[in-house]
Amino acid sequence: VVQEQIFWLNKHYNVIVVNINRRIFTLLKQVEARKLHAIRRQYLEPGDKILLDVMFNPMLFTSNLDSPDFLIETYILWNRNGESSNFPQLNNRVETLISQWLPQLEFTPLLEAIKFEGQMEIYDDLKGLASCYNYLGPSPNTKNFVSEAFTWLDDPGNFEHLFDKDRQQSLITAVRREHGLKAWWQLRKKFRHLNGFLLALKPAIKNIVQLRLLAASDATREMWNPSLSDILDKTSLCSLLAGEIKYKDFVKRYKLDQKLGPATLKEIKDAIKETRRLDENEVLVTLLRCLARYRMHLKFFRFAHRVFNRVNILVDEEKLKLSSQAGTLFQLPMADEVANDELKIAHHTILKADVRGSTTVTDELEKLDLNPASYFSLRFFSPINKVLPDYGAQKVFIEGDAIILSLLEYQHDPQHWLAVARACGLAKAMLAVVSANNAYSSQIGLPPLELGIGICHADCSPRFLYDGDQPIMISSAIGQADRLSSCSWKLRTALKNHPFNVEVMEIAADDQSKGEKGQQHIRYNVNGILLENSAFAKLQNEIELTRINARVAGKSQTFFFGEYPDTQEKLRNLVIREAQVGLWRNDEIVEHESTEVFYEVVTNTRIVAGIQKKIYEDRAAKGRHA
Repeated sequence: VVQEQIFWLNKHYNVIVVNINRRIFTLLKQVEARKLHAIRRQYLEPGDKILLDVMFNPMLFTSNLDSPDFLIETYILWNRNGESSNFPQLNNRVETLISQWLPQLEFTPLLEAIKFEGQMEIYDDLKGLASCYNYLGPSPNTKNFVSEAFTWLDDPGNFEHLFDKDRQQSLITAVRREHGLKAWWQLRKKFRHLNGFLLALKPAIKNIVQLRLLAASDATREMWNPSLSDILDKTSLCSLLAGEIKYKDFVKRYKLDQKLGPATLKEIKDAIKETRRLDENEVLVTLLRCLARYRMHLKFFRFAHRVFNRVNILVDEEKLKLSSQAGTLFQLPMADEVANDELKIAHHTILKADVRGSTTVTDELEKLDLNPASYFSLRFFSPINKVLPDYGAQKVFIEGDAIILSLLEYQHDPQHWLAVARACGLAKAMLAVVSANNAYSSQIGLPPLELGIGICHADCSPRFLYDGDQPIMISSAIGQADRLSSCSWKLRTALKNHPFNVEVMEIAADDQSKGEKGQQHIRYNVNGILLENSAFAKLQNEIELTRINARVAGKSQTFFFGEYPDTQEKLRNLVIREAQVGLWRNDEIVEHESTEVFYEVVTNTRIVAGIQKKIYEDRAAKGRHA
C-alpha cells in the first residue's frame, strides 16, 4: 500500500504542486482585489497592472513548464508524456510562416536573444532562468534595470482579431456599403490571404503535433472533475478523446464501467464525437492563441525570476541585524513588530577626538612606577564615559590615542534630532575633562594632554559590519572628522599665542605641498573644536542661532549664539565662530580675502561669557522697548 501511495505521489507530484500554488495565489489575488488595490492606486500609476499579470502568471504555479497536465489545464496539449517539449519547433514554424505570409507584421523572434554576447545572469537560485533558457535564450545581466520586450505575437487577442470569421464578414459588408466594390474586393483578397496562412500552417505542424490532440485538450479541460482524477490522468483522457485509443480498450484498461456511472460514460462518448467534428481552422486559431499566450507567460516568467534573483530573504538573526543596520533591509513587520521600526537610523553625527601627548604621559608615569592604564581610566576615560548619556553619544571605537563617538538620529523620533548641537556640547565637556586632568597632572609633574576635535554630520544612516556581536561602523563622516581633528605642526609655530583654538588655511595653488596626500587645506586645532560646514547647516535647523559681531584681539569676529537641551532636558549654550579660511603659501600665512569660511565651537570662557552677556543684554533691551 505504501509503495502504491508513493508511486501515486510521484506520478501526480506536479499536479499537486500546481493546485497548492494556485490556491495560495488565488488568496493573494483576493487580497489584492479587496484591500491592496485602493492602497496601490494611491501610490502607483495605473501602468503597474502588468506587474500584477506577472505576479499571477500561471507558470509560477508549476515546477515543470511543459507538464502535459499543466498544458491541458492552461493552454493546449502540444507535448506527449515522456517526450521533450514541442513548443520550440511549433513556435519556430509559426514564426517562419508569419514572416513569409505576413511580412508587413514585423516581430522579434523569440530566440533572437540566443545570439546575445554580453554577460549573462549568474544568479538563478530558483532555477527559473534555466527552465526557460531553451525557449528564450540567455538573460542579460543588468544590475539596476530589469526589462522584457514584447511583440504583437505575444498577445493572443491579436489572433482572435485576425481570424474571427464573424468580424471578417462584418467588415466586408461594411466596406462594400461605404467604399464600394473595389475596396470590398481588396479586403476579401486580404482575408483569403489570411486563410491561406492557416492552410499552410496545417501541413507545417503535422509532424509535430496532431490537430485532433489539440482539439481534445479543450474538451478534456471542460469535462475534468475530481472523480476522474482518482481513476486516470488528463493526458490519457485527452488521447482517448483524440481517437488515439479505442474506447472499448480504454474502458477495459481503467475499468471505467465499474468506476463511473452511465452519465459520465455517455459524456465521454459525446466528447469523442464532438472532437472529431471540430473545424480544423478553429483548432489552428486556438493553437495560435495558446502559443501567443505561452510566449507572453514565458516572458512574464523570466521577468519574475530575474526580479526574484535580486531579492534575498534573510532568516538568520546575524544577517538580519547586519542588513538592518546597513539600511538595506526591507521589512514587512507584523503588528507587534512595528515598534521596532523606531530603531531605524535616519542621520548620524561623528565626533573624532585626537588625543595628543598620551605617549609622553605614559612614559612619565612608568618612570614614577605608576600604572598608566589606571591613570587614564580614572582621569580621562571614566569622566568622559559618565557624560556620554547626557548627550546621547555612543562609542564607535578607541584606536590608540583617538576616540570616535557617534550620535544617532532615529527616523520616528524627529523631536530629538539635535545630534550636532549635542555633539558640540559633548566636545566642550571632553575638553573640560582634559583641562581638569591637566591641572592635576601639573601638580604631580606630568606633561599635559591636548585634544583636537572634529565634528561631521551625515544626512543618512551609517553602515555596519559585525565582528561577532560587535558592530563596526562604516561612514565617510569618520574620515572627514579625522581630518578636521588634525593639527599641522607648521601652523602651531605660526600661530603662537593665538586667541582662538582653531584656524583653517587653504594651501596656495603654487605651493609644493598642494594636493600632497589629497591635501587642499591645513588646520590648526589645539584643544579646539572644528565644525564641518554641513554640520553647521544642520545645527541651524536644530536650534535658533543669533548672529552677533564682536571684536576680539582688535579684530572684528562673527559669532552665533544658541541654546539646546541635552538628553536630561537641561538647557545648555553654544557659541560658534565663523571665520574666513586663510591662505598658506611657502610656509607662511598670506593676507587675502576669501569667501570660504569655517566654523569653530568656541571654548574660551572669557569670549563665551562676553558673547552671552551681550546677547542677554540685547534681549533685555528689546523686552523693555516692547
